[in-house]
Amino acid sequence: MLNFFYRTILPLTMAGSATMLVLLVLTPLVKQVWNSTWQYYARLIPLVVFIVPFHVLPFQQRPHEMPADAHVHITAVNQLFEAVVQPPLPTPSNTVTPLHVVAGVWAVGALLFAMYKLFVWARFYQSVRHCSATVTDSTLTQQLDWCKGNLHIKRNVGVRVCEQVGSPMLMGIFQPAIILPNPKICKQECELIFLHELTHCKRRDLVYKLAALFVNALHWFNPLMYLLSRQINELCELSCDETLVQYMDKEQRRAYGFAILNQMNGKRWRVPDVVSGFIGGKKLMKRRLHLIMSVQKTKKLLLFVGICAVIGLSTVGVFTASAFNPKTPKPQQMAMSNEATDYGSSEILLEPEQEFEDSAEDLATVIDDSKYLGEPKISLIKPVTDGWVSASFWSYEKHMGTDYTAPEGTDILAAASGTVAFAKDTEYGYGKHIILDHGDGITTLYAHCKELLVEPGDVVQQGDVIAVVGKTGTATGYHCHFEVRVNGKYADGEKWIEA
Repeated sequence: MLNFFYRTILPLTMAGSATMLVLLVLTPLVKQVWNSTWQYYARLIPLVVFIVPFHVLPFQQRPHEMPADAHVHITAVNQLFEAVVQPPLPTPSNTVTPLHVVAGVWAVGALLFAMYKLFVWARFYQSVRHCSATVTDSTLTQQLDWCKGNLHIKRNVGVRVCEQVGSPMLMGIFQPAIILPNPKICKQECELIFLHELTHCKRRDLVYKLAALFVNALHWFNPLMYLLSRQINELCELSCDETLVQYMDKEQRRAYGFAILNQMNGKRWRVPDVVSGFIGGKKLMKRRLHLIMSVQKTKKLLLFVGICAVIGLSTVGVFTASAFNPKTPKPQQMAMSNEATDYGSSEILLEPEQEFEDSAEDLATVIDDSKYLGEPKISLIKPVTDGWVSASFWSYEKHMGTDYTAPEGTDILAAASGTVAFAKDTEYGYGKHIILDHGDGITTLYAHCKELLVEPGDVVQQGDVIAVVGKTGTATGYHCHFEVRVNGKYADGEKWIEA
């Protein structure tokens, strides 16, 4: 929960907010170019940035693994590590920090938001279902079929009458139905109403609204997300009107405007977001009527400029999202924030006489100098029999091991016989990981495990199951990160397999 909120939700909300602000600034500048339909679909860009984690997509450089536990032989050096590197603090799993509280508040808020919206929709659906009746008038059904044919819609769309609703509306994503407030509607008005609601159905507007509602639940704390949802709902009706009246003459547009006004019976049922209706308040209604009478056909030049603007905004959105790539805190930073409780996240092998360095620059220098490409000294077996290599040794900068990707719960085997030096669980970095000491300065590390099956001091034989594959720590997928070290330096484990 903590990692998901800080490493996924917060970067998404910052990137989405930046893209939304760019769109808000851009809209007045291209108001003459972007009609309501352009503005409606342009809102898809920040919506996508709010939900798609571009900062972890493959086109970016993969973040390097967090340093592993500082470790040595299971002797007096263990005590040195405990005294110098690891102060006696509670483990992360037993500590509730302000960061945990914030993440918990977000999770509770998202759940309550989703439950409230679901309750509003369910109550409205049940009310309409109980007070509505299926239309049996053949004239209306034939007219509906004609409108469906005119818009090339083959889906089965029903029509019902419910006098309690305030205006005509479209309900249902999988089984759409048009709800009429009055069965006695003149033929011309009925045709315009059907065309309006069927246009919503053809464009899958309810799916668009549902997606916006889902993203709003994830970012319920962000005011810009509420603004985006409101604009999507308003522009949905404006763009639908615009699509219908674009090829109408003046008299037909006036008739369409009167049809909208005549269907507003003054009732104010709370309409959920995943429903399209005529009602939108006086300000929106005035805007709709003005648009109906003034909309013009889109010129080719304006169409080209609009496409360029959308491409530019999309590029800004993707690069903005990519810029918010959360960096994993260094060990010093984690200790200061109480998020990590041990400096045991260092890829340095401490010898008894070696002094622990606090400087991040010193740590990076030691790691770079520790790169080791010597000849194999012992024969190892593949730690994950059914796994495949998704990242080799030094396949990207500071990747000091080999990643074996496999399904969750796959057995992780001891690559060679030895003694369990460490079996730890850290919230960042390698997560649940094991270090085996094979003697002669050789150790192996197995990281991101879902479950550890051995304890420090256990003696294991080559091929024994010591853990199972998971994605704890900073892993983005199920795999086992495997490392080989010789006297504090790194070796390519793949060259040691069956050496």
